[in-house]
Amino acid sequence: MTEERINDPKSAFNQQLSIINRQSKRGGLMRYVNWIVLIVLCVLFCLSPVVGFANDPTHTASITGSGSPNYLGGASSVYISGNYAYVSSSINNALTVFDISGIASGTITHKAAITGSGAPNYLDSASSVYVSGNYAYVASFRDDALTVFDISNIIAGGTTITHKAAITGSGAPNYLNGAFSVYVSGDYAYVASTSDNALTVFDISNIIAGGTTITHKAAITGIGAPNYLDSASSVYVSGDYAYVASTSDDALTVFDISGGTITLDGAITGSGAPNYLHVARSVYEVDGYAYVASYSDYALTVFHVPATAHIPTVTTQAVTLTPKPQQGGTEILRISVPPIPPRTASAGTQPGFRQYMMTKQMNTWLLGLEQVHSHQILRG
Repeated sequence: MTEERINDPKSAFNQQLSIINRQSKRGGLMRYVNWIVLIVLCVLFCLSPVVGFANDPTHTASITGSGSPNYLGGASSVYISGNYAYVSSSINNALTVFDISGIASGTITHKAAITGSGAPNYLDSASSVYVSGNYAYVASFRDDALTVFDISNIIAGGTTITHKAAITGSGAPNYLNGAFSVYVSGDYAYVASTSDNALTVFDISNIIAGGTTITHKAAITGIGAPNYLDSASSVYVSGDYAYVASTSDDALTVFDISGGTITLDGAITGSGAPNYLHVARSVYEVDGYAYVASYSDYALTVFHVPATAHIPTVTTQAVTLTPKPQQGGTEILRISVPPIPPRTASAGTQPGFRQYMMTKQMNTWLLGLEQVHSHQILRG
């Protein structure tokens, strides 16, 4: 296996040991000086998880508390807009706003909150929040609802959140049973519902214009092929496409949402290598790549979505990081790196991707090519 040394701040430990080995035959004062240096490096080596290095995240601020006033019991989702953080909480059935304008100095302060299961707020097991313009949109799992709150007073410096509108209902036509994720784009709100195994589109143009009406626009459902929406748990919208991760189908599905309709565009499934989609929980898309976090595969997988007039396929693309159990006391991290496919990739077997293995020995990471293999694309 070809090996390449990756720089590590603590590699000085190994270098110092080498110096001592070379000078051990000479004896004298320098031998003992170098042993002292080695002992100091050993202390730093042991303390490094505590001391940390320049790129480690550092704590800046936090705020806690179940019940009034913070209502963070079961905090489930956060959205940042301007100087405010909006948090939905599934146990406290709440939407809370925090002022983060002083975050650089380590300050988060409570600004406002609204709570309540059932009518009119429908915040029972609030699972997801999305902010767009003067409104906060909340999907609530147990209330089977999408609720809109007016936050214009908050934005203006006030402390009032006002109920604006709501739409509820499991099964046809709204398919909001187990509403779990909401995304807003333009005149539409997109909701993924785990119990109805559905993606539903709602017209919110009346809300944006100052009204109080949310209108059902379209929906698509289905367990297994071809829609793979069993326990749909996350939706992300980019342009004319909606990306949905489904936990029970171990799938990422892409839907064409142009014109307010929903049509299947492509899908990819599979637990374990190479797709690592077992209990796919969350999806995010940027620049033609869809990033999926999968709960039971302990993985982040990146999928390439070819940029064609019509997207026929979803292909596994960038990096999958999968920690494995230690073997013989050696830490192992496998990285699967497929080649970049053509932007007009077709269905079938794609070029093999390389799987590298990183091993940690004496606190130095070693990188080597482990194997090369290929995978199939599922055509939509």
